[in-house]
Amino acid sequence: MSHSSMRTPEKLYEFHTENLRSVAEGLDNVFAAARWAIATQRKAADPTYVRLYAFLMGAWAECRLLKLLYEQKAFTDVERTRVLAEKALERWTRVVDIAFRRHYGIPTAKLAPPALPATAAVRHQLLNDVLTVDLQAVIRLRNKLAHGQWVYPLNDSLDDVAQEQMDALRTETILSLKQKAALVESLCAAVHDLVISKATFERDFDYHFRQIEQTRQPLDLTRLARGLGTQAMIDSDGDETRPARQGAAPARRQPHQRDRIGAAGNREDDRGRGLPVREQTFRVLRRDHGIVVVGHGVAGHSVFKRSMPSDLIRG
Repeated sequence: MSHSSMRTPEKLYEFHTENLRSVAEGLDNVFAAARWAIATQRKAADPTYVRLYAFLMGAWAECRLLKLLYEQKAFTDVERTRVLAEKALERWTRVVDIAFRRHYGIPTAKLAPPALPATAAVRHQLLNDVLTVDLQAVIRLRNKLAHGQWVYPLNDSLDDVAQEQMDALRTETILSLKQKAALVESLCAAVHDLVISKATFERDFDYHFRQIEQTRQPLDLTRLARGLGTQAMIDSDGDETRPARQGAAPARRQPHQRDRIGAAGNREDDRGRGLPVREQTFRVLRRDHGIVVVGHGVAGHSVFKRSMPSDLIRG
């Protein structure tokens, strides 16, 4: 296509929005098929659905990033070019950095105090932590799955196993992938506010933070339980214990939400309804954000809480 016939950013935004909506529908269909397979005791099909969901989630995340890049008044042509010149995960970290640099007027200095205010630095670290801790493996897994590496994902040289992606294939479930897609949505919402309006970002970051932490909590608990040798997850309805590879019921979304992937459970209803916590306290060494307290409440529920630094939750 010649330069004169290139589509406008507004038209490209429409394309990315439609692509995102279509991939989200595909994710819903795979989720429903996986649930049906579980209900009919077709356990052998479970790994196939996990891989299909992981592949589509990676595609959905890419579409979501492109939609963000082409939002009106969000990023310039030069900024988009810089982001798209990167690979997979690096695109996400670059877009976060560009957003913070523009928001706080820091063209070249390191994104850290004193150039970046202390509270902003903690927020910047939180968003990067979501990318490097929670999302890195699944973002990079899509390309492996697209090349048919369903059992042994390989490194770029194709001469050894890509261990990080291998671990993801062994441990991810459709439920954990659905929760990670919700993290992508919350991260994009925070970055959107960051580049569009300083006032909106300052006003709404606490909300985005709560959404991120509520979604990360079951992921933390699953990782911790796995490390303790626990092989079960608690059903989101709290009615039964199921093997770690089983999913949960798909959440019904309103028509205006169909390009979004929500975390399992009703977060609005879940807020403020903690269960009793007993005895055991474990420090999650990979983070600096607090202590995870794990216990067992009524009806076999597993719950936990994290104490957070106060500068994260200030407006």
